Amino acid sequence: MSATYTDPIPMRGDMLASVGSYRQSSNPGQPGFAMELYDVEALGGASDSYRLVWYQNVNSTATEFQNGQMWRLEAYSAADDPDGDPNTGEAGWSAVPGYERLVPAHDIVGGLGGGDEYIVLRGSGGYLLYDLNGNLPEDPSHMTYSAEDENGDPDQGDNDGELDFEDMINAAVPCFVPGTRIATPAGARPVETLRPGDLVSTLDHGPQPLAFVVARGVELDRSNAHMAPVRIAAGSLGDGLPLNDLICSPQHRLLHAGAARQCLVAAKAQLSRPGVRRAPARGSVDYFNLAFAQHEIVFAEGIAVESFFPGREAMKGVSPIDVIRLCALYPTAPRHARHFGKCGKWARRVAARPKAFRPLGMAAAGAASAPLAAAAVPCVEA
Repeated sequence: MSATYTDPIPMRGDMLASVGSYRQSSNPGQPGFAMELYDVEALGGASDSYRLVWYQNVNSTATEFQNGQMWRLEAYSAADDPDGDPNTGEAGWSAVPGYERLVPAHDIVGGLGGGDEYIVLRGSGGYLLYDLNGNLPEDPSHMTYSAEDENGDPDQGDNDGELDFEDMINAAVPCFVPGTRIATPAGARPVETLRPGDLVSTLDHGPQPLAFVVARGVELDRSNAHMAPVRIAAGSLGDGLPLNDLICSPQHRLLHAGAARQCLVAAKAQLSRPGVRRAPARGSVDYFNLAFAQHEIVFAEGIAVESFFPGREAMKGVSPIDVIRLCALYPTAPRHARHFGKCGKWARRVAARPKAFRPLGMAAAGAASAPLAAAAVPCVEA
């Protein structure tokens, strides 16, 4: 992370979208006040690399978008870069036509042009939407950002309704800690003992061979407290789930098995629930994740969670050699196993109604795996 927040800010193509038009729903302070965006269409997919470059009225004190700043959106082409690495040098980067001179447009709808998880910018090519959560629509769609949702994730930023650069730059790779037991057809195994080729039980496709194990170590301190793991106590999500304490990175997504729609929700959205807390931001932690030929739903400590998804931010957190291996595994971005739910919206929903999040256990899913007996899970070094 740049201490002065003046370096280019990387992002995925599915975090950016052109906007055809907008309108205001209701009036400020009244029920239903919202910004409605029309013909919202993602600029690319999760494997496409973009960045925002701050090139005018730059200062080292700003931590969020402000009036007077001038930004340029750039896209990356590996074909134009001799080393094929978007993180080294300037080769391969070029300005996106129509978005060479962007200014923040917080005020286009009563201040709702900006929020803790999104920002609308204005350029000669029209309006550009950036959403921290990604997964913006591939086809022209109608989207609504309400005043109620403006403050996004209460566990990030300063909740002032403005997107912080730090939240854009930093994202933790969704991962498990050592000792987390993963369901396999032969029984539960600690995540760190799994190897490529081992069969792992999945919700959608039955036993699947593990393609790759993503591993990284993180030294925790106050500067990266957002990367400290979340501990979900046994039974804290209801129905005896998880079976044992589940300790994972804050961004690791759990499956919500709603009656109308299933979606994947970041673990940190559960922090308001009794029995769910963040570990201290000190010491070190090892994170592991599992990559398959496609994005899968697996079972960790008896509860349905996602496997590794090769998004732009997740790929930033792995080693250069692992990036090469993962790019070979995913020449094109795989489809999401489920829709990614907005963390801020889910955090508020869970805070108001803890049972709004409905976990899915192996028994309910009918997964082909030996039962997970209760057992102690090693504590994270902290």
